[in-house]
Amino acid sequence: MLETSVPLKKDITHKAITDLHLESDSHILDAGCGIGHQAVALANAIPDGKVTAMDINDVFLQYAQQHVVPKDMDRITFQQGDIYNLQFSEHSFDCIFSMDCLGYSEKDPVALYKNIARICKPHAQIALLFWASQTLLPGYPQLEAQLNATPDGIAPFTDNMPPESHFMNTQASLKKAGFTSIQMYTYTQQITAPLSPEMRTAMLDLFDMRWGNSQKHISRDAWNTFIKLTRDQSPDCILNKPDYNAFFTYVMFTGNIN
Repeated sequence: MLETSVPLKKDITHKAITDLHLESDSHILDAGCGIGHQAVALANAIPDGKVTAMDINDVFLQYAQQHVVPKDMDRITFQQGDIYNLQFSEHSFDCIFSMDCLGYSEKDPVALYKNIARICKPHAQIALLFWASQTLLPGYPQLEAQLNATPDGIAPFTDNMPPESHFMNTQASLKKAGFTSIQMYTYTQQITAPLSPEMRTAMLDLFDMRWGNSQKHISRDAWNTFIKLTRDQSPDCILNKPDYNAFFTYVMFTGNIN
């Protein structure tokens, strides 16, 4: 899914990084770097800087080094690590960047961001991107509403998480952690037919990622309709519509540490 989702998020990633107005010699931590595509985009934005790309999954890091990062790009350093146990010295980074990682947990977000603040240089920036919403099944609003109300649909938020842990309350959490000048940006990715083969594959994977385990949480009829609309082999696959349109949104919170 990480590789096939690249066509979906590439434009948003670049727009968000552009909005950060990074200094060319910045040292950036990409926290939860996955398979490295965001780290490459960050490195391209700072021609005189460097990126430390960190992820807890060593398989992702190996894949990034072997298949994603250009061989001549030596300004990216990969490091296995846990965002909740950061092994960096104080005042190490000019920017902390994270997409689909920081803030997606049941753990206390304020404690996490305070630990992030510790490794920030004075006046450093934090940038956190979250998947926010989607309309992927046009013409089926009731079905999509049912799917969005399932545990998969609200993930990574869960029923037992306190409201203040929801990613849309990141502004309050950053303030409590000592960050200032907090701003919010929103980004929309449109998907319009005809779809390239890569985009079609990405959308099919997205349907499964968002709602693929929701069968026991919706009615049998609703689940059967979902399968009919989201399977590549189905003659009723919604992606076959010549006028298919959909979109999803991301939100980015930024802040600075004094």
